[in-house]
Amino acid sequence: MSEKEVKKVRYHGMDSLRAIAMLLGIILHGIIVYQVTPPREGFPNDPLNHFIGFDHIYGWIHAFRMPLFFIVAGFFGRFLYLKIQEKAFIKHRIRRIGIPLLIGIVTIVPLSAFPLNYYKYAYLRELSANVAFQKAAFDLVGWNGFFHLWFLYQLMILYFIMVVFNKYLLRLTFINRIFIQNPYNLLNALILILISFLTLLFFYDSTIPPWTPYNGIKPDIGQTLYYGLFFYFGYVIQKRSLIDNVKGLNIILYGVAGTVLYASKFIFTFDIVMEKLIWSGETILLSLSFLGLFNKFLNVKNNLIRYISDASYWLYLAHFPVVSTLQILFLHIAWPLYIELTIILFLTFFITFYTYEHFVRYTLIGDYLNGPRERVKISFKPVFRL
Repeated sequence: MSEKEVKKVRYHGMDSLRAIAMLLGIILHGIIVYQVTPPREGFPNDPLNHFIGFDHIYGWIHAFRMPLFFIVAGFFGRFLYLKIQEKAFIKHRIRRIGIPLLIGIVTIVPLSAFPLNYYKYAYLRELSANVAFQKAAFDLVGWNGFFHLWFLYQLMILYFIMVVFNKYLLRLTFINRIFIQNPYNLLNALILILISFLTLLFFYDSTIPPWTPYNGIKPDIGQTLYYGLFFYFGYVIQKRSLIDNVKGLNIILYGVAGTVLYASKFIFTFDIVMEKLIWSGETILLSLSFLGLFNKFLNVKNNLIRYISDASYWLYLAHFPVVSTLQILFLHIAWPLYIELTIILFLTFFITFYTYEHFVRYTLIGDYLNGPRERVKISFKPVFRL
């Protein structure tokens, strides 16, 4: 796609897909307390109020959520680069990604770490509330990692690589021939699965799932290569205008096949190599399925969808302190699981949407996150394109 064509196009389906990838992260962090097997050490867990189905939902969503997000990031990365060119692109990404990451490290991250620190001292070590509060606050001094903001750090690394790639490597003939022509062709899907599998096999710790956040400042080669694959996939889709190659049958078949692969891990016992192959299969197939689903049926202009898409960035950045605090508070309340979870998610979305509308969207914060916005009426017209 040429620079002139880029300036005339808007991809509403990809906007919606990016928003869903963000919002599903909030859902995952909401159900984590009610899983039978906590996926990460240190997270709140209700031993008397849990459901095995949430373990499966958590794993299934994680199979495609972050890969999808990086596909969308690569897609819009090239789109924006063509639209505003290199220098403006670098400034834009620093403003929208780099600065929120730096500010988030000293604001959102400590607020996210505090409830988990308090849970560790008050519930796991059974210290008094006052002592637990003091120790939790003291632990915030120093490096707290990236928490749920790790993806912003990874994005900055990939954007840097993309700029270097565009500037120095793109003109090489063999680079222009690399990759696939139609991502929905079965052979090309299998090639993607193979590349993903080899990346996991040789660059990922066998005991760590690919979606596990990396909180170190030194870039992790395995994570960069793994998510870089999906970022580059999105880059190529945009470059070769492959979005319209979606076929309805492929969407269904790939979605079903990916889900079957995910379920097979609970029926059969596999060694670590086979598990990584299955993980790669379910990830690629589910990602292609959702990519096709959104661009075939949700690629329509709608103010409500656009509003949610804009808000999703702030919602994801701000949700973690809210949802983890509510989870800890509900550990004292013996209510049915679904009532607790409904209240926690409702309050989390209400608080984050409210703060977005009144303190973010039309302020300097919103300008940094999404650019300036004008007040518009929200439309409730149909959003599906059949």
